[in-house]
Amino acid sequence: MSPSELSQRQQHERQLIEDYRLTQVQSAVQETHDYTQTHYGEDSVEHAQSLINLGNWHEYSGDYAASETLLKQAVQIFRRHNTTGSLNAELADALHQLGGTYAKLARFEEAKNIHEEALALYHTFTNGECDKKIPILLNDLASDCMNIGQPEKALELYEQSAAQHEQLFGMAHRDTALAYTNLAVVYRGQGHRTEALSILKSTTQTLQDLLGDHPRTVFAWTELAVSHDEMQQYEEAAKIYSQAMQMLLRCVSEDHPIRAHILFCQARHYAQQHQFQAALPLLHQALMIVMNVFDENHPALRSIIQHIVTLTLMQEQDLDFLDTED
Repeated sequence: MSPSELSQRQQHERQLIEDYRLTQVQSAVQETHDYTQTHYGEDSVEHAQSLINLGNWHEYSGDYAASETLLKQAVQIFRRHNTTGSLNAELADALHQLGGTYAKLARFEEAKNIHEEALALYHTFTNGECDKKIPILLNDLASDCMNIGQPEKALELYEQSAAQHEQLFGMAHRDTALAYTNLAVVYRGQGHRTEALSILKSTTQTLQDLLGDHPRTVFAWTELAVSHDEMQQYEEAAKIYSQAMQMLLRCVSEDHPIRAHILFCQARHYAQQHQFQAALPLLHQALMIVMNVFDENHPALRSIIQHIVTLTLMQEQDLDFLDTED
């Protein structure tokens, strides 16, 4: 296999991973990893690219611990070979991916630091080579800031990301739609519910048209359902949650952590309506998923347990009240 053929193969595999065609690409990614390890060596740049693909495959499959190990290896290889700065773009790409894994593991400060390093590397290019990667990284950096309690900085970065995406790709683009979806979530948190709902209706349709069944589409649909919940439009929210869950299960397995997030949102949907008997089983399902993916200190695990305790107490109080009435 020539270097150009190898590069094309790796790019093709990366695209299949991003499209969540995980079963289809699994054996190919492992074969390419083994090939570069044998023919180029474990410390080669070519093998580092294979490590990134394999790491991304594990991340998209929900195995974040395996992803971290592989992506850290890739970063270390690029650092060793980047003595002149000739691999700044490749190193930045690897850092960007690793930062995403850190974010999934709720290591948000580490994610922010590594994303900032990647951004600085992208800015070393003046020929436009990394222009399309910067707004995506700004979006991820904004999420880091939001998760460490810097909402004003997050809003600023989300707005930058959305504006740059729109300028580069137009509104009818998957990355633009994702950027505006994240921006809408921030607006909703600020109390601008009507505006957020309007944006989410638009971005969900765009993502549905462009991606079909894909976790990005699922994310937007879920946030749209949450917005309907916050406006007490429960019937509409319930329909959207059901659609989102069906869509997700056509992309990933039942034990994927994204499913835990939807279950958690659905549980809150029922809890808002004091339907605790419907909410609690969903929380227990979500708990089983996150316990198999994250360690005991992950905020998702703590949040689910806290909600289970709270809703159990509220259910008991409701039952006591009914008994008293009788």
